[in-house]
Amino acid sequence: MKMNMNNLMQYLLVPAFALAGIMPWVLPSITTIVGVVGMINQFIFGSSLFMLVRTYIFDTTPQEHVLYLNTGYDKKSDRM
Repeated sequence: MKMNMNNLMQYLLVPAFALAGIMPWVLPSITTIVGVVGMINQFIFGSSLFMLVRTYIFDTTPQEHVLYLNTGYDKKSDRM
C-alpha cells in the first residue's frame, strides 16, 4: 500500500483529536492550579510585607557592634 497525502492525513490528525478530547478536562484544572499558586503568592507577599513593617516599627534599637571570634586564626597550621 502506497502512502499518499490523503492516507497520511488520517494518522496526522489522531494526536490533534486526542488532545481536543482531553483539553476540556485539563484546562479547568490548570486554571485552578494557576489561581491557587497566585493566591499563595499573595499570602507570602502580604506576610513578608507585614513582617517588614513589624520589624521596622518594633526593632528600632541602634545598630549593635557584633564581635566575631575566630578561635582558629592564631593557631599554626601543619600544612606550612
